[in-house]
Amino acid sequence: MINQRKQHWFILFLLAAFIALQSILFALIISYQYQRADSLRLSAMQHLATQRATLEGLMNINLVSMRGLQAEFVLDPNLSEERFERIAAQLLDHSLHTRHIAAAPDLVITYIYPVIENYNAIGVDYRDLPAQLESVNQAIATEDITIQPPTNLVQGGRAMIARIPVRLENGELWGVISQVIDYQRLFTDAGIGSHANQPFTTALQVDGVHQFGDTNVWAQEPVLLDVSLDQMHWQLGAYPADGDWRWPLAHFYRGFIVGNVIILAILALLMLAFSSHRRLQATHDLIERRAQTDPLTGLISRSYIRQLIERYIHYCALNNEQFCVLFIDLDHFKQVNDSLGHDVGDALLVEVAQRLWMRLRERDLIARLGGDEFVVVLKQVGDLDTSLNLAHQIQQTLADPFEVAGHTLHMYSSIGIALYPSDGKDVSTLLKNADLAMYSAKSAGRNTSAFFDVSMQQEAQNHLSLSNALREGLKNGQFKVFYQPIVAKSGKVSHVEALVRWLHPTRGLIAPGAFIEVAEKSGAIHALGDFVLAQACQDLALLKQHWPHLKLAVNRSPLEFNDAANPARWLNIIQLAHVKPSDVIFEITESLLMPQQARQQTMIQHLQQQGIAFAIDDFGTGYSSVSYLRRFPAELIKLDKSFVDPLPHDADGLAMAAVLVQMAKALRIRTVAEGVETKAQAACLDTLGVDYQQGYYYAKPLALEKLMDWMRRFEQTDD
Repeated sequence: MINQRKQHWFILFLLAAFIALQSILFALIISYQYQRADSLRLSAMQHLATQRATLEGLMNINLVSMRGLQAEFVLDPNLSEERFERIAAQLLDHSLHTRHIAAAPDLVITYIYPVIENYNAIGVDYRDLPAQLESVNQAIATEDITIQPPTNLVQGGRAMIARIPVRLENGELWGVISQVIDYQRLFTDAGIGSHANQPFTTALQVDGVHQFGDTNVWAQEPVLLDVSLDQMHWQLGAYPADGDWRWPLAHFYRGFIVGNVIILAILALLMLAFSSHRRLQATHDLIERRAQTDPLTGLISRSYIRQLIERYIHYCALNNEQFCVLFIDLDHFKQVNDSLGHDVGDALLVEVAQRLWMRLRERDLIARLGGDEFVVVLKQVGDLDTSLNLAHQIQQTLADPFEVAGHTLHMYSSIGIALYPSDGKDVSTLLKNADLAMYSAKSAGRNTSAFFDVSMQQEAQNHLSLSNALREGLKNGQFKVFYQPIVAKSGKVSHVEALVRWLHPTRGLIAPGAFIEVAEKSGAIHALGDFVLAQACQDLALLKQHWPHLKLAVNRSPLEFNDAANPARWLNIIQLAHVKPSDVIFEITESLLMPQQARQQTMIQHLQQQGIAFAIDDFGTGYSSVSYLRRFPAELIKLDKSFVDPLPHDADGLAMAAVLVQMAKALRIRTVAEGVETKAQAACLDTLGVDYQQGYYYAKPLALEKLMDWMRRFEQTDD
């Protein structure tokens, strides 16, 4: 609480501030007066410019008829009255404000239209009218249009008269044409005068003589603007409609009162700000802490770690020090979220953060980037051995079982290591290279560490280049579907497996092993899979015209089962090709039948209910288990080529193959042997009881036309 002395000084401060603000307010009001006057004068000038443009435009439109009539008399000096009236009538139809038009050969009015109400003017000699003769002579002298300000007419009334001389082709003066204009309508249409909702009152004068509008304009301090009509000095003037360029006195007092109210409000706000400063500062500190901290784990946030690394890079550059960045990713963390829920996953991340924090040194930095990714900065560590040793210690710390929400979880991690300055001299490069090293560790089998090297960057660039080329290849029809026959024990071809090949414009024919992984990582696997399924089903419909019993096997990537909308689209593709779902076999890997893949297994069961059969590809190389085969029965299992290669001479290989075949028979699942290359292997597999065989011994993958030729020859050989 402020004591009395501080209150005294604070009151003096407020009083001094009040006086100073009063002076500033007065100066601002005076300054505003002048600024307002200048602004109004500028607006008035713009207003007059608009009226001038309108007036000049209207005058030009009105004078078109007079110029047209001038041309007629030049061509025909003895123009008949009937033709004059017809031409004048046509011209005046396009005139806005013309009352009548007259022609005076030898300065005697002989032609006039309309005659009614203007008959008295016929026969008048301009030489007998001094008030108009000056304007006539001026037009003749200038050889151009002159405009006489409003004057009295012979036939009565007042009007503005425009005149133009007529000279024949030999240069002889024929006479003049006069156009009588209703100036009041003209000036009103141009906006001159006083009008409702207009900020300015305007008037028009010629050679200093008022002609139209409010005469009071000239008694004030008007803004003036010249008008280009003829040789006379036409001038527009404008003045504010409220009567003054500056604020009225009442407005001045009102502004002063309002300003004082604002000053008092400002001083009151200062008092409030003074008392609430600490609370605002505390709130600011809280917001800053939240921006710097990951809300789930309490570690450094993604954005703040970049700032800290950037500062540390600057420090190390000045002091010639080194450090390393560890990019940590938990292996198979997604399975925890999918099987146990995100609450358990979040709790696990909190436990991981605590272990990392306890394992690191006080000077080191640790941040959570998001998901299951963490970054550790090991300060004053620049050699490979020390950084690798610390990475292994972190992996050992995370390898100990976690007890989370009643579940015992075993987690492993992949770590990428990047060193400063050898692997990057800025934040983005260091984090990117550590990330590349982490992916290299995952590719090496997970639960391991890897240092960054430039080949990883090249590999990432190659991956991006291949990914872009793959998408272009899909657009440009570079992918083709080949087929490898599958032969039954009976000696008949029962299936064909669809195998995609990439006919690259420069690299030639590319096998799936070179691009499927890239397609999966880039997301192009969905478009590629749909293309293969659609093309293969269309080809199957053609094949079944000759071999009605034939079925089609198509490989499906596990990633394609992550989208619940895919099964409906696949069934639609099959239907559009006029193929039955029961003629199609999807080949999947064993990983899709693991317990944590419940959502994907529901999709598989739905497809089975629609008639699609499933084969387990590369059986025996992954998570082979009798229990999941019993829960999710497949129609076929395909023995991997690695079990076929040792046959028939390797006893261990023969025993392993026999066990797998017998297990399948016990579960009533048919078997397919892949990679059969010799007659001896085929005979051995036949003896073991394998139901189907596939491999180069029978045929390599073939294009559709070559497949059909091969099948015809194979049937003849079999017969």
